[in-house]
Amino acid sequence: MEFVKKIPKFDYQNRNYIKSDFEQDVSMTSDYLNFYLDELDESELGGIIDLKNRKKSRNSLLMEGLNLIRVGIYPQASYFATFDYSIDIDGEPCNQLLVLNINQDGTLDYITWES
Repeated sequence: MEFVKKIPKFDYQNRNYIKSDFEQDVSMTSDYLNFYLDELDESELGGIIDLKNRKKSRNSLLMEGLNLIRVGIYPQASYFATFDYSIDIDGEPCNQLLVLNINQDGTLDYITWES
């Protein structure tokens, strides 16, 4: 129950993990975001981010649009919890997920991309 109360704190922390991963040379987060930039047409992309924003990259804007859509707790796994993030298109979460697995203390185990 204590873990559940800390979900907002973990979400904030996870977003820092996502940002840090995004800044690496090899990045699951960048691969995930680039998938959307490659697959979506301009009108779909315009429904998610402000295409006129020149202060931030499209990747950064997409990253800011990630929504936490599910938390799973797995006490028997090598990690403790899974946080699934997705981008909404037309108000619905996509089936492509950026997944963060964290340990019980909130440290990052790993980031992956699932569908």
